[in-house]
Amino acid sequence: NRLLAEQALMRERFPQFMLTRSVAGALVWQGLLEPVAGASFEITATMPSRYPYGAPELRVERPRLRPGAPHLYANGTLCVHKQSWDPMRGTVASVIPLASAWLVGYLAWLRTGENF
Repeated sequence: NRLLAEQALMRERFPQFMLTRSVAGALVWQGLLEPVAGASFEITATMPSRYPYGAPELRVERPRLRPGAPHLYANGTLCVHKQSWDPMRGTVASVIPLASAWLVGYLAWLRTGENF
């Protein structure tokens, strides 16, 4: 039931995202975000096997991020405050805006070199 509800939310809020499965079998939402006009990024939100008790992992797939980009975990996923994840209320649709906000900070970092 939860997965169906999440699919409905994603269709409503982020219709450009599609649900797929990774080679390892994880559920992955993949789509484009344009946090500012003219800057488009393909991102994925991978649902961990213990979902919803673990937050989805967000990753920029394309274009490649510049080496040394701040606020990335060692595995390349975006650092977006997972400690605030609430398994009873959190959804994939609620973390996609965090990726967009991260991308705005990243674009500012590219322009200014100042950490976000």
